[in-house]
Amino acid sequence: MLNTISHLTQSTVSASDGPIGKVRSAFFDDQAWAIRYLVVDTGDWIAGRRVLLSPYSVQQPIGHLDDILVKLTREQVRNSPDIDTHQPVSRQHERALLGYYAQPTYWEGGGMWGMGSEPVVPSGMQREVQAEVDKAMHERDVRAGDLHLRDSTRVLGYDIQATDESIGHVEDFIFDDLNWAVRYLVVDTRNWWPGGQKVLVGTQWIDRIDWATKSVYVTMTRDQVKRSPLYFPDAPLMREDEQHLHDVHGRTGYWAAAAAATAATSVSTHAADSTSADPEAPTLPSRTNGALFLPRIQPTRSRAAVATSLNAAVPPVYVYNTHQEAEAAIQMLSRAGFDVKKLSLVGKGYHTEEHPVGFYTLGDKVRTWGGTGAFWGGIWGMLVAPAVFFIPGVGLVAMAGPVVSALVAALEGAVLVGGLSAIGAALTRIGVPNDQVMKYETALKVDKYVLLVHGDTADAAQAGAVLAAAVPSAGTATSTTANHWQAA
Repeated sequence: MLNTISHLTQSTVSASDGPIGKVRSAFFDDQAWAIRYLVVDTGDWIAGRRVLLSPYSVQQPIGHLDDILVKLTREQVRNSPDIDTHQPVSRQHERALLGYYAQPTYWEGGGMWGMGSEPVVPSGMQREVQAEVDKAMHERDVRAGDLHLRDSTRVLGYDIQATDESIGHVEDFIFDDLNWAVRYLVVDTRNWWPGGQKVLVGTQWIDRIDWATKSVYVTMTRDQVKRSPLYFPDAPLMREDEQHLHDVHGRTGYWAAAAAATAATSVSTHAADSTSADPEAPTLPSRTNGALFLPRIQPTRSRAAVATSLNAAVPPVYVYNTHQEAEAAIQMLSRAGFDVKKLSLVGKGYHTEEHPVGFYTLGDKVRTWGGTGAFWGGIWGMLVAPAVFFIPGVGLVAMAGPVVSALVAALEGAVLVGGLSAIGAALTRIGVPNDQVMKYETALKVDKYVLLVHGDTADAAQAGAVLAAAVPSAGTATSTTANHWQAA
């Protein structure tokens, strides 16, 4: 989900046992264009001290940034290394801070975040490899002392120079709150464009920054800027808006590379396990028709909901024999006022008796042509982040809801370990116990539909009451424990 740094700096930050303070600014990396630390003002709690907190500590999803939860205690933050946030932060300072929190360094390993694409603390073998990389690079860091962190508040107002003349100044930044990459500069053009229009400039279009003259040089002309779509801060920036912006300027979207990498990972995994793939599975749709478009939409969740996740609550899971049963369950929850953004649905993309011949995305909805088109275009259109994947051993799988982000994170984070498939890793990532994962994968392989309820205990209770009010038909979901379900 895309958010602004101006919104971020209005957020409060809370540890697992109480409030920490308020975000005052963000330190971003001027090479990778990623937010590396939140500068948090602790107020009177620690005598007016400001602390640096890495995105490694942030509990996802962060929703609308009103209250950011971190996976730390107040005591940990109180005892953290005291770093003067008004002075440049060196690699030595960063290493001391990250080492204190047992977090990896982000600047070595090939990814935006060390060995990964998101700020996820590695475990097991990956942690050992990262430790070796850190050890090998320590001496070089000490000698170089490179400074690449910039305070977002100090860059506001920087002049933006096109290839021919000035086009305005930096008013804000837009970042992806999943991997914390800074995607755009918000440019205020009022010094030359009547009406003070705001436009976006991709960070990939920046040629260089002259810190001495406080100027940002971009590979655009003033005339090209005038043709840019206008940016309205009060309206959410959707993927179609980004696509239009890039089309106008003849640029390739940053998400295209990510989608290609994800597709390559899927194809590579399929090649390694071709004997277990379904021989009747349809051909994997090309990325150009939108089937592999993976929007990173995060559900809105209250602090209580996230706190429940921190306490390792198991998400209720329901398994249905047919898409009609799954559709009836979602419709029933929707009519009862349940927030469908807190639902995830996973199902096979085809059936032996109903063969859709294709999938594509239209806006935020999945469409198909074939026997189950009404289902995919209707119910899946109600849920967030619809996507389609080819999973070796399962076939073409359609899914929507928070589970999509979990699957993408599993693929990009290379966490498919312990014999888990991609779906198994995604289910584990959102809290489903390992001993329950296998039966849900088995259910999917025999064309059943898996419905997951995210949120806090109140959400689980509401969903359970609504679904229990219906008399299940043979083979629909039946309870096995207070919080977990399986197919009859």
